[in-house]
Amino acid sequence: MQKNGVPLVASSCPQETDSSARRRLTRLSSGVNGARYLSVGPHGAPAAAAARAIGLYLTSVAVGRMEGLVTQNQRFDLVDCPWVLAQADDPRTLLQEMVAVAAHRGLIWASVPDPGHWLTGRLSRQKVQAALPYVVTVFDRASLANLGRAAGLQVRVERGRQGMLYLTGRKV
Repeated sequence: MQKNGVPLVASSCPQETDSSARRRLTRLSSGVNGARYLSVGPHGAPAAAAARAIGLYLTSVAVGRMEGLVTQNQRFDLVDCPWVLAQADDPRTLLQEMVAVAAHRGLIWASVPDPGHWLTGRLSRQKVQAALPYVVTVFDRASLANLGRAAGLQVRVERGRQGMLYLTGRKV
């Protein structure tokens, strides 16, 4: 299912199952021309197995390690980053790095908790930061869309289940 040439996707959480990973990557890969897939952050076995099962060529990278891909001039048709953007020290720079490694017309997908997510909705920002070993940036639809546009993407932001926002952007 697509809207304006961009696949509609709903899913992804740190506890993603094999079947949800496969559905998400199948929908996303239907919107790209190639099969070079970059997984940013700790996706784990479900995303890796799903990528192999549908014929994507998987490269995984930890956050903070993308500069090597940029300098090696590697490009990817699909850049996937569930939860990582919200946990980045500098989400703007991370998204710019994802755009830099995306191929022309490549697709970038990220999920972030919105203000209604259980993690951010029930606790004050100070309590969230005190309880977690990492920063959580809370986005609303407008701020996430603006971040994507500022990085040079054609953007669509959807509200998902369980208080998540999904950014799907196409590099132009």
